[in-house]
Amino acid sequence: MSKRKQDYLYLENNEFIGEGSLVFKSNDPDYTILDKRIYLSRMIVKEEHRNLGIGGIIIDYLIDYAKQLGYQEIALGVDTDNLNAKHLYEKKGFINVLFIGEDEYGEYVKLLMKI
Repeated sequence: MSKRKQDYLYLENNEFIGEGSLVFKSNDPDYTILDKRIYLSRMIVKEEHRNLGIGGIIIDYLIDYAKQLGYQEIALGVDTDNLNAKHLYEKKGFINVLFIGEDEYGEYVKLLMKI
């Protein structure tokens, strides 16, 4: 799906805690637009470390990095039943709905944030 990406890993005492990736080019035009929109992908925090602000730290870092690169928008996809993730994304500014759909994993929504 991606041609190039930037990963951010969150480690504590050399233990993997979480990660997020920015994808620069995808085959889905909702997720990337050359030099304008970047895609936040692989946002993961290990279950035992959730609800401690780590996801927010990762997202803030990736938003800042995308701004430094000159992007104006970030898109992401989230399962509609993943209420904690949806709440975090909305709190961080991902409030514009691009698409609501369903795949083999269930219903999901594509969200957009202007930066």
